[in-house]
Amino acid sequence: MDSTVLHTTDGGITWELLPTSRGEPVYNICIQGERGWIVGNKGTYLLSRDGGLTWELQEERIKSKILFADVRFSSNQTGWIVGSSGLIVKTTDGGESWTFCSGLSYLFEGFKMPEALERRIIE
Repeated sequence: MDSTVLHTTDGGITWELLPTSRGEPVYNICIQGERGWIVGNKGTYLLSRDGGLTWELQEERIKSKILFADVRFSSNQTGWIVGSSGLIVKTTDGGESWTFCSGLSYLFEGFKMPEALERRIIE
C-alpha cells in the first residue's frame, strides 16, 4: 500500500503530489506553524521545516523499524510518537532528537491531547 501526501495553494482547487517516504505507508501527520511531522510503517518519520512544502526522511532520528501510528505536538518543540510494541517517544526540540519513554508491549493506535495539561494515550 502506497501513501500520498498532497499540497494545495489555492484552497483545494488543484493539488500537487509531494515526495514523502521510501514507499512505506504513512499513517498520521501533525502541523504546528512552519514545522510538520509525518509518521508511518517501518519507522517512517518525515520532517518539514517549511509548513509542509518539502519533507525530509529522518531515518537516523529514531532508530526503529516498527510501525509509528500517530504523532502529536503540544507546541513547536514538544511532541510524542506512539506505535507498535508499546512505542512512546518524546521530543523537546521540535523533532530533531527523540527519547524512548515506554517499555510496554501494546500497539498504540493513537492518542488525544485535548488540552495542554492533559495527556491520554489510547491503546
